[in-house]
Amino acid sequence: MQKIHHFLTTQGMPVAKNTLHDLLAHLENAFLVRSVWMETSSERQRMVNPRKAYPIDTALIALYDQTGRANIGHALETLVLLELERRRSTATWVRTSSGYEIDFLARHADGRQELIQVCADASAPETAER
Repeated sequence: MQKIHHFLTTQGMPVAKNTLHDLLAHLENAFLVRSVWMETSSERQRMVNPRKAYPIDTALIALYDQTGRANIGHALETLVLLELERRRSTATWVRTSSGYEIDFLARHADGRQELIQVCADASAPETAER
């Protein structure tokens, strides 16, 4: 929300953050977007940290990012979230103590928990090391 708010205000469109949160809720209610919260035991920290928003269909990614890039990584991450939901799992994202973000902490219906890091290309040494 912070990035969207900043973008809109720099374009000369004054909009309140509460309005943006309301619009996101409408998009979620219309089944166009899913949002994933940060995994934490603190409700305050959950509210302060951003939610990650995913379109319900990978074809909608081009509407959100009009740079012309392929966005294969974003599409793959969206597919993983949709598959987790199809399997009736819940998903949150995690920030490690060293500052890295893990894409999903999946809680499966049978009680299992699984950390999932989505990567379209792990050939870069720093990606493989992480």
